[in-house]
Amino acid sequence: MVKPNHKTIRATAKKFWRYMKDNDQLLDTRSELRRLYTGSFLPGLSNHSEKAIPFSSVMWYFRSTLKIIERKPVNERENIVYRKGKTVAVDQSYMLRRERKQTQETPKENSDTFAEIKKKLVEPRHRLQLAKDKCGVSILPAHDNKGIVHMDVDSKILQLTVTNEVDTEVTLQCTILGSAGVFTVDNLIHKIVSESKAARLEGNSQIDFTVSLDSTNPGVYTMPVAFMFCRDNEAPFHIVKYIAAEIVNDVVTRLQPKTPYVRPKPVTIVYEPDVETERGEPPFMEKPKYVKELAKYPIPENLRYKMNTGQLQAVFADFNEGDSYTAASYADKFSKLLHVEELQMEVDMAKYKMGKAKLKKPKVKAKNPKAKSEIHRFLTLEVPGLAEKRPSLVRGDRLFVRKLAADGTPENKKYEGYIHRVELNQVFLRFSPQ
Repeated sequence: MVKPNHKTIRATAKKFWRYMKDNDQLLDTRSELRRLYTGSFLPGLSNHSEKAIPFSSVMWYFRSTLKIIERKPVNERENIVYRKGKTVAVDQSYMLRRERKQTQETPKENSDTFAEIKKKLVEPRHRLQLAKDKCGVSILPAHDNKGIVHMDVDSKILQLTVTNEVDTEVTLQCTILGSAGVFTVDNLIHKIVSESKAARLEGNSQIDFTVSLDSTNPGVYTMPVAFMFCRDNEAPFHIVKYIAAEIVNDVVTRLQPKTPYVRPKPVTIVYEPDVETERGEPPFMEKPKYVKELAKYPIPENLRYKMNTGQLQAVFADFNEGDSYTAASYADKFSKLLHVEELQMEVDMAKYKMGKAKLKKPKVKAKNPKAKSEIHRFLTLEVPGLAEKRPSLVRGDRLFVRKLAADGTPENKKYEGYIHRVELNQVFLRFSPQ
């Protein structure tokens, strides 16, 4: 019996995959798939070489192309999980921010000193937690979802009302974290802050503090005021009011952005094995004569996996600052650095991905019939930022295009287009004639 080659296995597996999807037969177990393959799919094939492909070879192809994952037997059945795609590259700046957040210490509900509170006010999530009412004490006015109390710039006065909502007495101290700047506090706050004295607040009573603004110049002014409360035989707790006032005029209003700034979402490149690629037509380019052609150095899969899962420290765990490098260790470290840089470059290029873009036929200006027929083989694409080289595209680069279905989702086929000409804000692409 002739052993089937890889090309025949691949063709049969692709046909079976399309058969499963067209008939909505993405079954959950290996035994069910085997019955579908031998009982329904194989009898419909006309090619004898494809009929000879065993089911195990088809499953091997599915596993190697990441279409499915086979789980261990559960209740004497092998469960199958279908994968939509494999993560190829993740934005490293996002991974570093996530790692930094995970390693940061969660702020305590009751911080010890005003100095510790001042450090935590930089983070909005800490600021919001410190602004919450605690232990039967509330302070009005309320803060927004970022922990900020906004002052009315027309009246330029803000009144803070501290209320003790329980029967037991509480001792109050407060301080201004930093400089008051253009703000002025009333005598009560000034006396507590300057003389480090404490005010006593009886049960079910309140006390008012007044803060005023002494500036008419445009700008955003802030002043954090921290209150510390103590009850008998209880640990102290803090409430911080982060006061902000924004003064604008006609000039500032005209300079305001038309749309609010939105932080770009982290980009993740996903390999989708179910998407076929139709190759395009590359431009003719004279092959350079190399003295010695360099070998290809793909990014190692284990390095890609560690970087995509945020294990940056594990990648360079063997290298410490100040180590004396040997030829081997030097090459090892800088090889990893170059691979990490290349991985991030993949993500940086993916940030220029365009949605709902339109490909147009170029305008014919040539009078020569041959030139007219030649220009009709191209499609043009307008690329924002091309004149500023963001992105930087040159002749011979490739772009991948996927058509949108009626429901707005991309089809399971992408077309490779080669750049044959670059103009100020558009590129000329040539795709496969098919």
